[in-house]
Amino acid sequence: MNKIILTMMCSAVVLPPLANAVTPLPEKVTCAIADKQAFQTPDCVHLTGWIGSRIDINEKTYSRRTGNVLVEGDWSWSRGEYPDGSINDEDVKSFIVSRYNKPATEDWFAVTLGEPQTIARVLYAHGKTFPDGGWFDASAGKPRIQIQTSKGGEWQDAGELKDYPATTATSAATLRDGEMFTCPLAAPVKVIGVRIVGKPAGGNNPNQAYSSCAELQAFEK
Repeated sequence: MNKIILTMMCSAVVLPPLANAVTPLPEKVTCAIADKQAFQTPDCVHLTGWIGSRIDINEKTYSRRTGNVLVEGDWSWSRGEYPDGSINDEDVKSFIVSRYNKPATEDWFAVTLGEPQTIARVLYAHGKTFPDGGWFDASAGKPRIQIQTSKGGEWQDAGELKDYPATTATSAATLRDGEMFTCPLAAPVKVIGVRIVGKPAGGNNPNQAYSSCAELQAFEK
């Protein structure tokens, strides 16, 4: 009797092997592709925010130099202040004005170069229109483009902004903030300086007059 009981107990704990036994994975799996660091090239990196916007503007400025000579340099000859940034930064929302709280019969904004460059056309962008001025009064003549061919030499008329609207001392007419005007020259000429000249407007304040400039550029073609 005891023998039979022992036999049954032994047979109860002996189990047959599983047909679909699973081999356990090793503790660490080897990667099919080795780890590596992929370093980004500069053209794959794009900055955002204020710094990114300034970089984008600079990139556009220099990219436009291909095939053209962009005349820009030290600002002088002008009656202007610089409250809203620099000129020729490809941003017509930044501008300078010649506001001195007094009347004036002539205003100009000029750029000079370190060495002569040959140009064939000039671009001027109006800055901003204010109730008391900020534009050129074209009632007695459109704003003029003048050039300087030698350092310290006389300024010579080279053309006028024929498309400039019919503004007056008190009205900016259809002139828009940042509006651009181009003056082609009669022939390419080598210059050391370029300027825009005109009569400033006083708007609703006849006791003073001033103008503004957002961009002044010149190109070889």
